[in-house]
Amino acid sequence: MLSAFYAAGLSIPFLLTGLVLNQFLGFYSHFRRHLHKVEVASGVLLIVIGLMVASNSLTWVAGVAARYLPNAENLVRQDAPADAAPTTTQNSTAPPNSPATSAGEPAPDVELTTTDGRPLKLSELRGQVVLLNFWATWCVPCRSEIPALNAMEKDLSARGFKVLGVTTSDSAEVVREYQKDVRQDYAVALGDDGVASKYSVGVLPTTFIIDRRGRIRETIIGEKTRAYFEARIKPLLEEQAPGD
Repeated sequence: MLSAFYAAGLSIPFLLTGLVLNQFLGFYSHFRRHLHKVEVASGVLLIVIGLMVASNSLTWVAGVAARYLPNAENLVRQDAPADAAPTTTQNSTAPPNSPATSAGEPAPDVELTTTDGRPLKLSELRGQVVLLNFWATWCVPCRSEIPALNAMEKDLSARGFKVLGVTTSDSAEVVREYQKDVRQDYAVALGDDGVASKYSVGVLPTTFIIDRRGRIRETIIGEKTRAYFEARIKPLLEEQAPGD
């Protein structure tokens, strides 16, 4: 009797393996009959993706998706207590207390280039409250923020407010093509990896609120609303400029 149980115990795994293998071989045999169709479909898909990348159409697709897909951040925000105090989210890739993310520290002065080829130094904006927004044309949350940045530039510029968008991964030509579809009514400049490194940028969008004296007052990671930005910007607009 013991030998019978022992033999059954050995045979069951082999029987199960045989059944699974038989099912797999049946599926594979069926799949092989359609393999050519799969290869053709995959080739067409790769060609379409290549054309979209070459024509920068992926940006448009991302924008459409952003309008219809749920925003995970908003879903989380809805679950948060209504009276929760706003907090500054630090970039997880930045070292603790680094100059680029410490409130009150001077903003690193960087040399940028505008989309029309003119040099621009961040220090030239001293005396204004600056919203320094690191973004990219392929970044969906960045695109969602642009209407709010446009509106703030229009409504607050007379009070000494300036929006400066900086991309470190796009060329001037790519940005100009992007702006044919997405209007940006504020200054946009190009930087290199060194600029992103000085500000410890690892996630897009990343925004720095800089006061009139050129000090970083807050570091903001991720997409935010106009109300969120203005709650931090308007108090700084009331501060006097250096020398006043």
